[in-house]
Amino acid sequence: MNRLPADRCAVCDRPLTTGVRIVAHRSIGVILPDATRTLGELIVPCHVRKVRNVIVVIWGDCWTEDAVRRVENAVTAGSRPWLCQSCAGLRSRAGADWLRDTGHIVHAPGGVSPH
Repeated sequence: MNRLPADRCAVCDRPLTTGVRIVAHRSIGVILPDATRTLGELIVPCHVRKVRNVIVVIWGDCWTEDAVRRVENAVTAGSRPWLCQSCAGLRSRAGADWLRDTGHIVHAPGGVSPH
């Protein structure tokens, strides 16, 4: 089941106005891995949390206590947390996994995907 995107970026707490919703890039991300993912596929160092029986993995240097709380709130509400391109520090989506309005995750070729 695809989760629809949260209303706001987990880091800056703003709605998406331009660009795409980033969920994973080699340097930053927030994913909700499923049972098919192995631990060797995760980017390290990362933080793993369990929120209402959902595993959440975050990595990168932007995760303040407020941002982590927004991630947890989004998961609790049944949505998928994401980062705006600005907070992810990406000019383009090349090499990133990004989230469509429908909740589907798309990989943009051009780099290494963490999953």
